[in-house]
Amino acid sequence: MTSEHSSSKWQDVIESGDENEFRALVEPFTQALVHAAHRRLDYHTAQGDLRKGDYTPEEVVGETLIHAWQHRSRRPPKMKLRSWLLGLQHRVLSRMVEDQRKYRYDKVVSLDDTPDNPANDAVNEQFWEWHQPDEVTHWEDVIPSQVPVDYEPSLRREKGVTALPSDQYHVLMMHDEFEMSLPDVAATMNRAVDEIGTLLQIARGSLQEYVTTTSDPEEVDPKATDVP
Repeated sequence: MTSEHSSSKWQDVIESGDENEFRALVEPFTQALVHAAHRRLDYHTAQGDLRKGDYTPEEVVGETLIHAWQHRSRRPPKMKLRSWLLGLQHRVLSRMVEDQRKYRYDKVVSLDDTPDNPANDAVNEQFWEWHQPDEVTHWEDVIPSQVPVDYEPSLRREKGVTALPSDQYHVLMMHDEFEMSLPDVAATMNRAVDEIGTLLQIARGSLQEYVTTTSDPEEVDPKATDVP
């Protein structure tokens, strides 16, 4: 499906409110969404933000598609549908992680009171805004006078990736594993493109150092086959 055709179909969905057409357009990307949700849930569990079993990847994808339908008119025209869905899922899961944190905090503060229902919280309009920067095609446009760290590790194999700070991890995953452009990652995170480029550089450098210093040969085998 060409981008022009896809854009035209998406506009039809916006104007007609045809849910069947919406499902047909997003269905090719559901597996990528499930995989991305699985990766992020693993990360947040390793970080202690979530407990194993708090959410399933399918639950995250379901919430993402509900919000995609409800806010379909806010997809930036320049943003590919796949990137928009992955970016939207990043935001949705971030909200879900915060809701879980708030629920547990409320439960500890008062066991007698019913914790606030996160679903009843007012939605911050800025959460759904997408400020997409101009397209950037060259690294020198992002980080002048710097050569990018040419290192894209096997992210599924390396435990070191879960030690990265949140922003670095998510930039690395979106750009290197799910092949979102720097402008689309910047739009997702509401950050400047040069900031995203810098975070990507730092994250790649940190993983490169981890691979160099780790003593676990299985952990760093570059020829190992990735299994989703």
